Amino acid sequence: MKRANPILLMIILLSTLTGCAALPRSVQIEETAFLALHAVDGLQTANIPNTPHAFEAESAWAIGREPSVRSTAAYFAAIALVHFAVTRYLCAHHAKPWIIQAWELGSIAWNVRDVVTNSSIGVHILH
Repeated sequence: MKRANPILLMIILLSTLTGCAALPRSVQIEETAFLALHAVDGLQTANIPNTPHAFEAESAWAIGREPSVRSTAAYFAAIALVHFAVTRYLCAHHAKPWIIQAWELGSIAWNVRDVVTNSSIGVHILH
């Protein structure tokens, strides 16, 4: 029997946090979009060792050039939790809406770039 992918389990768990948190609805939607893209990036990153001529560059300092699923899951979980904590902090301290939106949209754009780049070099979710 195949084991569940820890990255998928982590993202499902973290996605439930956005609905439970005292975040405005628009921020919940943006945070969920970030987590979904972050999950895709994490799944792609976990698949790097199965992709010829591909290696991790951006986070190699933390998880290595050919990261294991376990180290990838831990790293991506930490990033997701920090992102969520910053988002919640901004909302709780009544940051200006444009600051919260810049944080969210900047994070989403960064992840879109990563997912597109990974895909363009042949790193996909499933191998």
